[in-house]
Amino acid sequence: MYGCQPYRAGDTTFVPGSCYRSIPLLAYAPYRAHLYALTYYALGRKKESDAALRELMMKYHASNAFEIATIYAFRNQTDEAFEWLDRAYAQRDPSLMSTKMDPLLKSLHNDPRFAALLKKLNLPN
Repeated sequence: MYGCQPYRAGDTTFVPGSCYRSIPLLAYAPYRAHLYALTYYALGRKKESDAALRELMMKYHASNAFEIATIYAFRNQTDEAFEWLDRAYAQRDPSLMSTKMDPLLKSLHNDPRFAALLKKLNLPN
């Protein structure tokens, strides 16, 4: 299947893998696992989301710590999100430059650790 039907709110029949051929970025396994973890969680399919997150953590923890942090932030698992943001900082992950504006990290904005992270990254608060 090369077409991709747009996701509609409340449509729990959406299968993320059904359209990955039409979106070149999804052919890159870490991003596919990242998007699966987010999408399945948003659809209330926690088991599938957990499996995608586990894959991302097991295979790509050394290169995709920021993406793992965004999944935890999206799930409102604040402590885990900051743990992975710290790992991303230690790995000098270039994705950290989007920390302040990434909508997936919005749940962290009121936490004092977020302001401390922005300061550490030399980003304005």
